[in-house]
Amino acid sequence: MNLSKRASFLILPVILISYTLAAWLVYKQQIQSLQQLEQNQLDHRTSELQAAFNSYSGFVDAYQLSLIEGDVLTSYFRDSLNIYRGKILTANLESSVERYFRDKSEFVSLAIIDKGNNLTYYIENSTDPFASAQPEQFTLAANMQNQRKLIHWQHISKEEFSIIQQGFSIDSRTFAPPLKTDMEHSIQIIVAVKPAQFDQLLAQTEKRYSANIAFINKPPLQKNLTETISSTAKLYSDYYLHSTPAQDYLLTKLTLLKQKLFLIFAVSTILTFALLQFLIRHFITNPITDLDRQLTAVTESRQKEITYQKKNDEISRLGNKFSKLHAELTSTLEETQQQSRTDALTKLPNRASFYENGTKLLTQASHQEESAAIIYLDLDNFKFVNDKHGHEVGDKLLKSVATHLNHTVTFFSQQTDNNYPQ
Repeated sequence: MNLSKRASFLILPVILISYTLAAWLVYKQQIQSLQQLEQNQLDHRTSELQAAFNSYSGFVDAYQLSLIEGDVLTSYFRDSLNIYRGKILTANLESSVERYFRDKSEFVSLAIIDKGNNLTYYIENSTDPFASAQPEQFTLAANMQNQRKLIHWQHISKEEFSIIQQGFSIDSRTFAPPLKTDMEHSIQIIVAVKPAQFDQLLAQTEKRYSANIAFINKPPLQKNLTETISSTAKLYSDYYLHSTPAQDYLLTKLTLLKQKLFLIFAVSTILTFALLQFLIRHFITNPITDLDRQLTAVTESRQKEITYQKKNDEISRLGNKFSKLHAELTSTLEETQQQSRTDALTKLPNRASFYENGTKLLTQASHQEESAAIIYLDLDNFKFVNDKHGHEVGDKLLKSVATHLNHTVTFFSQQTDNNYPQ
């Protein structure tokens, strides 16, 4: 396995482990952030629902108070012969709607129901000429009679819309609030309103969160363990709205978060691995591979020397050292080869060189069909010189003869155009 592959096997696990740990930490942090964000958004939406509901409930309270403290309702009962008393009451209702709501078409109704649960008078803020009181208003009046209640508030949620209604009792004789012990002559005034904006916002919340929205009489003591997020808002005294998103709502959000993190993890891993591979190959493995290739070529005699870029880095310094070492080894090898072919004393070619050159000369002469000659020289009485004057003198004699012989052969070779080797 080459160096590039080993580097890949080393850096890839490090990248995978690092990015996996980072992705896991980010995921854990994002879970808490996502839950907190969704909880804050749900609380904000619940606050909007509360504000929308309170605006309608506040109108009911304000309009009821104006009827009790004003003289419009009293005039209606006392001026029984006034044929315009109904129109005065209707005009009062419409002006109250105009003062309180931006949308002048908000549905508001007023029903006057006597002790026999009979409708005495009914008006509503609509263009329907056949409008009539709702069954819920009769039910509320009957409950107030039976339970002897002076004021009773109620919110009724239907599939298409909801109704906020509140009734108050007055004595038909004094037109003042009756005593609870004397409800026989009481009349119930029922004010009802359809909270259109609240219903619309409620439908949007249910659709967005696939939420289970419940109206309860008391707030939950603690969040259900099966609930990831939930929100509660007080709408009226002992009346609360509790919103709980579907169980798969956050699961879907977390799945999207996982997909995004996995995509970022995959892309980051691939890009980081590719970048590190490029940098390692460009600055480390490729120079080492090139140096190895040149060393192999030099050792196999396919290249004379190592070429390298003269930079101040480890690879360049290593190439320089290898180049110097190769030059020294080459010089030593050439010197050794020269010594093995040359006589150490006379510096003339030795027997091995004679055999090599003689073989080449005879082979060349045979191929060219030429003749060759060998001259044999000998020194007379050389042993006498050694014995009488010593080996040192004998060595000097051999060197002197070799020098004269070399000069003579060289001169002869130059004269004969180098036909013979020195």
